[in-house]
Amino acid sequence: MKILFITPWYPDQQQPHSGVFIKTLAQALARQHQVYVLSVKVDYSSFHLFKFRIIHSEEGNLHEYRLVIARSLPFVNQLVQLLVAWWQARHLFKEEKISILHSFIGYPGSVLGYLVSKSLNIPYVHTEHTKLINNYRSLWHRFCTQWGMKRANRITAVSQWLANQITVDIQRPVQVIPNMIDVNRFKVAANSQNTTFNIGFLGGLNTPVKGLDILLKAFAQVDGDCHLHIGGAGALLEHYKGMAKDLGLHEKCTFYGFINPEATPAFYQQLHLFICSSRYETFNVSLLEAMASGLPVISTKCGGPEGFVNSENGLLIPVEDIKALREAIEYMRSSFHEFDRMKIRLFVESHYASGVVVQQVQELYETVMKDSLQD
Repeated sequence: MKILFITPWYPDQQQPHSGVFIKTLAQALARQHQVYVLSVKVDYSSFHLFKFRIIHSEEGNLHEYRLVIARSLPFVNQLVQLLVAWWQARHLFKEEKISILHSFIGYPGSVLGYLVSKSLNIPYVHTEHTKLINNYRSLWHRFCTQWGMKRANRITAVSQWLANQITVDIQRPVQVIPNMIDVNRFKVAANSQNTTFNIGFLGGLNTPVKGLDILLKAFAQVDGDCHLHIGGAGALLEHYKGMAKDLGLHEKCTFYGFINPEATPAFYQQLHLFICSSRYETFNVSLLEAMASGLPVISTKCGGPEGFVNSENGLLIPVEDIKALREAIEYMRSSFHEFDRMKIRLFVESHYASGVVVQQVQELYETVMKDSLQD
């Protein structure tokens, strides 16, 4: 099978965490199929009316084409992006005999998915990773997002919470296929003899969505020998460092900044507990990575995590509830050892390991291709 991914989210040197879960899926599928990825991004640091470049790389059966388009005039920028991406996709993949197209992220992913699938005469499925409202930056973006998604052969979402939102907005059934975890990268953390209770947080800090401010305020009210390990970089990093200092936490917090994906397994190894304090999440890969390391977790009821955090692996608390988060941390400090670490890991293996998710994706592709032949 030859599979074409089209996505605006994909890791690169400037944004190494952007869409890393999409690359993980591409790599997993490439173990059995030829996978082509066209990532489409706008370089907002460079202004030209009509200029672009393509960076091509190969990794076994995975062929990556990074299309970078210079920023143009308002609205013209959107048209140039769609036109260049559509034209280049036709040029690059016309002779490859692609079997199916898989687009990601409502705008511009679903629009390009439709345009390119028509040009190549192949079916396409669309997967959404973010709330649709995040695609609706203008009436144009809203129209294009809905137009593209309504024409996909199938729509999938990474959580039931997100699928429910899309169903209401797009008025189409949505299948849930979660993100995958490379479980083999992680191992169950050994029971630490350290008397300090180590708590972890990991997430991007460009917006307040991850709720680190809530966690810091709750942690400031927790007594005893505890330490908060904070991974993540972004525009708000210095703000949060200042908040930690103002709360008297400068000796009880460590800010690591950006943690390379290769270093995340070691980050989890030092912890007793992992926390997601987000205001909303459509999924949250970090929670499952922590669980693959055998760690119990605390998460807010922020959307996606409600589909996999339960009483056997952690606690769910209300969003933006500082008191509930403090109480959950205090409870976990005294009872974290009661959670079965291997059972937590096995839950991740049975539901979110690469083989499990790839099987679901392959079955989806086969069904869509079979249906398209009958139309």
